[in-house]
Amino acid sequence: MRRGRSLRNIIWWGLRILNLCLLLLIAGLAGLVLGTYSGIAELIPQARDLGEIRPGLESRVLSADGELLYAAATEHRQFVHLEKIPKALQDAVVATEDRNFYEHVGVDPRGIVRGVLHGRGTSTITQQLARNVYLTSARTLSRKFAEVMLAVQLERAYTKPEIMELYLNQIYFGEGAYGVQLAARTYFGRDVQDLDAGECALLAGLPKRPEYYSPFKDEQRAADRRNFVLSLMEEQAYLTPEEARAAREGPLQLVEERKPLGASSPRSPYFTNYVLRDIVARYGPDPLYKGGLTIHATLNMEMQEAAEEAVAWGMEQVKKRKFNIDEIALVALDIRTGAVKAMVGGVDYSESQFNRAVQGGRQAGSAFKPFVYAAALEQGYTPDSIVDDSAISYQDELGRIWTPKNYDREHHGQVTFREALAKSYNVSAVKVADEIGIGSVIETAERLGIYRHMDPYLPLAIGSHDVSPIEIASAYSVFATRGMRSEPYAISRIEDSQGRTVEKHQVYAWRALDESVAELMVEMLTEVMRSGTGAGQSYLLRKFPVAGKTGTSSEYRDAWFV
Repeated sequence: MRRGRSLRNIIWWGLRILNLCLLLLIAGLAGLVLGTYSGIAELIPQARDLGEIRPGLESRVLSADGELLYAAATEHRQFVHLEKIPKALQDAVVATEDRNFYEHVGVDPRGIVRGVLHGRGTSTITQQLARNVYLTSARTLSRKFAEVMLAVQLERAYTKPEIMELYLNQIYFGEGAYGVQLAARTYFGRDVQDLDAGECALLAGLPKRPEYYSPFKDEQRAADRRNFVLSLMEEQAYLTPEEARAAREGPLQLVEERKPLGASSPRSPYFTNYVLRDIVARYGPDPLYKGGLTIHATLNMEMQEAAEEAVAWGMEQVKKRKFNIDEIALVALDIRTGAVKAMVGGVDYSESQFNRAVQGGRQAGSAFKPFVYAAALEQGYTPDSIVDDSAISYQDELGRIWTPKNYDREHHGQVTFREALAKSYNVSAVKVADEIGIGSVIETAERLGIYRHMDPYLPLAIGSHDVSPIEIASAYSVFATRGMRSEPYAISRIEDSQGRTVEKHQVYAWRALDESVAELMVEMLTEVMRSGTGAGQSYLLRKFPVAGKTGTSSEYRDAWFV
């Protein structure tokens, strides 16, 4: 009797413990379900707006003549609507990835059983879309549950064609290509709408293992994978036996230039990255790398190629003469508008990404002197006004003595402003600046476009101040436009992914210098080219009206020509 009661107690306690364990298990599962659902609940409402889950699109930077400079994206793709995607490609994807796609509600129980029996993946097309858009690829129970929940919600929110369109524009096909359009361009060099059944089958077979099945890696393996997809299409009656056989027997007509379109390097990289930094600074990275913008830049490719050739030639001359110079920069502006037409920021972008055309600054040297003489002309002096180019010393606030010297270490007595600028006499420029006031020189230079802070000391007159090539080129342009100034710019227009203009640069010019003063400065700078420090380039005068100024900084560390 006692033994029977003892046995009943053991069973009773065992059942209690079992019930408790079941309750804990149920609570744990409920917590997992609620926790996972709450984690994705905020995402699900967004899935009701097709625009919100459109795959990120690459933005393109185009030159002024329409040439592609760079495609900017975290995932390179070009969105294409379903009506432009061949039915054969849609069928091939369904046959390969989700044969019950048009029947299930996001999750396919039959597919799960079939996948378990045959060792295949069990995710539907909708589940894969949910995972790619909202989730990570981590293999966890909570992620799988979230994937299922989102797939069901997506099926409630969208039609099957909408889901198919999103999926085909979202998935990765290898070689840096996301979406069917860029994949078609990458592998076949044609738009997706022009692909035949065999090519569609090849693309449909790639997402399983993109790098492994890439025809660029192994053509035979890619052909075998294509043929497997074609056999599935035949089995599921998407192709007749004759159509499938013809597609299997067809060759792989791959693009001749096997260059992944999703992994391109920027052309004219100094300029292109100047544009990209501008976009990110104003709009942030997401519109650039995901928004599908078309950025129309000002660069003229013919001028850019000439600029790059000139820089290369210049460095060759430097090496021949064994000068200790290892970098060079060039910028060319359209003086009428301020548009940047050419830009080279250094000798080799792969070695140094620092853009010397716009970043930092170097001592202007004698290239600063035109601002001194422009300020003097504004005060009533003329190119024929006289300055005494004789020895002089100045004392600063600390009692230090500074004696400006000319390049040739000589003095030239009474000279005109015209001759002093043409021959680039340092002493004359300093004396003119002292006479009219260094403050007025600074005011004129700032008005013309030298924006960096300038200290009011006389050495400024001979270029002790740092400037960038784009800054001084813009300031000189005021002389060439008879006194009108426009801000430099590199982007003429920006369009969104639908081709709508979201920004267009409006050229605005204002008077920065009296017209008569600007014309006199052009006359004086033409004399620099005719008989002064620019005479080495005087052959240009036989071809073009040329005005300019050379400049050399302290200890000849920098050389300028503007």
